[in-house]
Amino acid sequence: MAVIFGARHLVASVDDELDRISSASESLDVEIQVLDAHMVFDREHIEVALEKSERAFAQGRNIAKTRGTELMLYAGAERQISKALKKMGLKEGMEELAIIAFWDQEPNIILDKLGWTRDDAVLQPDPSNAIEYGIDLDGIPPGKLIDHILEMMALSELDR
Repeated sequence: MAVIFGARHLVASVDDELDRISSASESLDVEIQVLDAHMVFDREHIEVALEKSERAFAQGRNIAKTRGTELMLYAGAERQISKALKKMGLKEGMEELAIIAFWDQEPNIILDKLGWTRDDAVLQPDPSNAIEYGIDLDGIPPGKLIDHILEMMALSELDR
């Protein structure tokens, strides 16, 4: 079980935020994965990455040691953790966060612990970073960009 939600918070220091996330994760006994919401095209993007990462763990095909990192690999359509981190991970100065919590409780418990503000609007469709995925928007009908992202995610699975 996992909960997907968005938040706003200025990341002044990646290391400080990672420490804060780790501390919240330990105290609440939950695995928390935080992604750059600008690299998330919509909620379906994360839902499919979650589904694929859970299946990889169930079938013993996972590359990463944690479910959150495996999800990030799929969401970023990458096979290498370092590339997925660079694309999907926290960056100094960012403010829009996509959060995946591997539990079935209220997301606001995590946000309260982290001191972040919930904003699911950051998970709305946003084609602005298609170039980061190597996608040329010319000729792609409105609403079809997610199909290209899902195809890239599927292709990243082939070499597992």
